[in-house]
Amino acid sequence: MEPPKIDAPIRLGRGFVLLYLLALLVALWQLHPWSTDDRYMAVLGVLLFPFLGSLILYAVSLFAWAIATDFRRQKRAFGIFGLVVV
Repeated sequence: MEPPKIDAPIRLGRGFVLLYLLALLVALWQLHPWSTDDRYMAVLGVLLFPFLGSLILYAVSLFAWAIATDFRRQKRAFGIFGLVVV
């Protein structure tokens, strides 16, 4: 299996969908959006926050996987990331 390239666009695959569905089920179980008066905001909150959390977790895990599996080829992208964070 070839490691993902850091500078390539993120493609949302099966792993992202599974992570999002898991986060969505947890959010639905905890927040009960059907029991509030403002259904539009409740549904928006239940759908949006797990999506954003899954997107962030998926992108960070792909970045870590690319760095861990092929650091020599990804040094430049890792250096740019470090400069942006600092």
